[in-house]
Amino acid sequence: MSAFPEMSAPEGTVWRMEPHTGAKHRILREWWNGWLPILAKRHPRLIYFDGFAGPGTYLDRQPGSPIVAIRAALAHKLKPYFEKRELSFYLVEKREDRARCLEREIAAVRPSLPSKWSAKVIKGSCTETLSSALDGLEELGARLAPTYAFLDPFGFKDLPMDLVSRLLSYKWCDVLITFVARDINRFAESPLHFDGINQCLGSSDWRNGLPEGADERRSFFIRTYENEILNRVPKAHVRSFEMSGHSGPIYYLVGVTKHKEGVKVMKHAMWSADPTGSYRFSDRTAGQSTLMQWQDEPSWSAAAADCVYQRFKGVEVPVEEIEDFILFETPWEFKKRSILGQLEEKGLIIQVRNRPRRGSWPDGSVMVFR
Repeated sequence: MSAFPEMSAPEGTVWRMEPHTGAKHRILREWWNGWLPILAKRHPRLIYFDGFAGPGTYLDRQPGSPIVAIRAALAHKLKPYFEKRELSFYLVEKREDRARCLEREIAAVRPSLPSKWSAKVIKGSCTETLSSALDGLEELGARLAPTYAFLDPFGFKDLPMDLVSRLLSYKWCDVLITFVARDINRFAESPLHFDGINQCLGSSDWRNGLPEGADERRSFFIRTYENEILNRVPKAHVRSFEMSGHSGPIYYLVGVTKHKEGVKVMKHAMWSADPTGSYRFSDRTAGQSTLMQWQDEPSWSAAAADCVYQRFKGVEVPVEEIEDFILFETPWEFKKRSILGQLEEKGLIIQVRNRPRRGSWPDGSVMVFR
């Protein structure tokens, strides 16, 4: 038996769902829910791509990621707005037994799909399927339709950085990746695994600066992975979320988007799984209630407000610039009433121009900081 059963590829067709998988699906669902209407405003065709789709169900009949995505689209409150768009679900699964199981799950929901939606199960590897599709587009000189890709391998050898960065080279493509830092750390000193790690990280430079200690190495590997994406993909914004089992950290969910609206929905999705804002979930504390979920005023807003003041004190700045600062340079969401309201109540914002009433922070308003 593996020393790391929580992330080892299970032998059976279906397996038990761990709490951290539920949290992962929540992030997937919330991001997908936010992504759909934004892209539907501008584009007639949208794609959901699941590169490691699995059987579509678990032993307790909880839905797998493809069913989570399809059900979320079907139940979306804005569905009447985008149901006439062409929405294609491409679901790739390498193992034949799991692909057959997934097809049965898809067959059960297919009658509910609007006429312009489709769901296709593809038996094959993610790397080969996606590479072939991108090759075909490039041969035709065509663009990839706006795509939300969920890439959730069990290990690090099945998802090379070259493929990730190639997919992200397309303008309207957001990606949620499972990066198994623990297993990379486990095999980092084994020459048999150097090639697989090199392909995953996109370089062999990691071998020159490997720190001591499991925690330090995990941090090192996720930073290396994030930085490689940032170096390869212009305008990329990356945010990672740590997932832990009962025995400690297992993997990170790495979100990548190239758009401001994408950053908003990505951060909101991650906060939905961890309202403390630490970007972590652990099976050891799953199910425990947190006061954060019941507070009108998030406890982190004081720290966010102080951060904003330290950045902008003594200057005059439009609300859009404050929003960009919070979104792109801090871990927090932009809660205008919580953050700016505190600063105004404390007298640290001494004037607000271009707003209809106190307590409102519309686009175009300008803050004057003490």
